[in-house]
Amino acid sequence: MTRGRVIKIIAVLMVVCVALIFYFKSTEEDVAEKEYIKISNVKAGQTIKSPLLIQGVVTGGKWAGFEGQVGMVELIDSGKAIGFAPLMATSDFMKFPTSFEAELSFSNPKGDNIFLIFSNENPSGLPEGTETMILPVKVLNEKR
Repeated sequence: MTRGRVIKIIAVLMVVCVALIFYFKSTEEDVAEKEYIKISNVKAGQTIKSPLLIQGVVTGGKWAGFEGQVGMVELIDSGKAIGFAPLMATSDFMKFPTSFEAELSFSNPKGDNIFLIFSNENPSGLPEGTETMILPVKVLNEKR
């Protein structure tokens, strides 16, 4: 197994652990926004479907842009990532506030514990540079 693959697996496991901890300790108001990131078109508990256009803004802190991207979003279903997309800046990523959007495509989930996990850009890779926001959602299951 390559070093990069091990790092990715560890990162996903960390995000899942944080998601589960946050899920059991938070209320809907706690996850609507953090100090430096706000999602404007998806709210906690909202029912979503694929593809999902996510829009929002970052205002500083650890959410600074890097090469036109301000972070990533993953859709987690019972601990398993079923979709991810970069949060691409739609305004100057060198200035705050920075608007962003992402188009997230995913397959129908199998579980009931479903979260959107937003992670900042962290070019250093150091744990103290990591910031996340977790948003519990529901997914509209469409029969095919």
